[in-house]
Amino acid sequence: MIGEYRAHMAAISSAKDIQSYGLWKKRLEALRQRIRDENRTFLASARVAAMTATYAVFMYDDLRNCGPFDLILFDEASQMGLAHAMMLAGLGRRVMFAGDPNQLPPVVQSRNKLAKKWLGRSPFAYFSRSGVAKCMLDEQWRMAPDICRAVSTVFYDHKLRVADDLDERWLRDRSLSLHAVLGSENVTVVAVDTEVPHRPDQNVCRESAEVVIRLVALLTQSVDASKILVLTPFRAQRQEIFKHLRAAGLSEKVVSTVHRAQGEERLIVIFDPVRPSAGFLNGEEGARLINVAISRAQARLFVILQPDYRSSPVSLTNRKDVQTDLSECASNSCIPVSFRNPQSSDGRGRRGLKSCRWKTDYRSRSRRLGRAAGDSVAI
Repeated sequence: MIGEYRAHMAAISSAKDIQSYGLWKKRLEALRQRIRDENRTFLASARVAAMTATYAVFMYDDLRNCGPFDLILFDEASQMGLAHAMMLAGLGRRVMFAGDPNQLPPVVQSRNKLAKKWLGRSPFAYFSRSGVAKCMLDEQWRMAPDICRAVSTVFYDHKLRVADDLDERWLRDRSLSLHAVLGSENVTVVAVDTEVPHRPDQNVCRESAEVVIRLVALLTQSVDASKILVLTPFRAQRQEIFKHLRAAGLSEKVVSTVHRAQGEERLIVIFDPVRPSAGFLNGEEGARLINVAISRAQARLFVILQPDYRSSPVSLTNRKDVQTDLSECASNSCIPVSFRNPQSSDGRGRRGLKSCRWKTDYRSRSRRLGRAAGDSVAI
């Protein structure tokens, strides 16, 4: 029936032909009614029914007539608006919310306070006020130990850990052999030092975008682009990175905003916060966003930090009692990247992809890599 519905939608008649369009629309309503009738029959006899929350709201009357259900289970409940949760929770004798309250809440574009309260907050925002039974699932199978340790330290009070029953293949996949300049640590901070002034109110940083391009170019020498994910909080920076990737002949599909990537995971993640001192990144929602970004990584995590990070160390945590920031969880792995403004032949300053160099400090691993401390490496 769904296939028949899709075929009918694809064969939509032109609205200019009133008679044909009227027949098409009448047929469409008949198909929709058949689907609704079939759903009612299924709900009346099924032991388990699964659907999106939005569809459940549209089907509310039918669900209420079939209820009450023994259990209403909300999966990914941190993405569930409070209004939807309260409406649907009444359909069951018991209710369970499964999700991560430390990840992103529902997205609401309206600035209306009531819209933000009822649609932009999940039920988790109110659990601390009630006696609801809670259980934390403290094992994870995605992140390599060092990445998990950083996430656990900053966002989960050291309670999140790598599962015990892991096989050799899992461990091997989390130990990547990459270009020597990138080291072998699971977590690496790329510190960007630039002489180019950056307005603090801008959501675009060309310098960090260029660093991303160099990282992607190096990484794709060892792994397929489909295993790389570049994340940034801002759509403007996503577009900037997209533009640079296309110009460099690299896959534009690797870059995304953090909101779009929730639920995704990749072998390698590059996170560019653009403005670590931005107000919202230092608030509750910002902490959740950063948590989502860095916890997408399976084997390698690269965090690009601009100079203003040190003036705002709280940007990587929403808890004042947590003193350890991400750079300290990175096993002392830091790649300083220095942008300079070399003079062109006509005496005017210039900068761009070809004029930038990575000044890489190997003091912590120079013996292992066989390089002198402070070597400069052009990428």
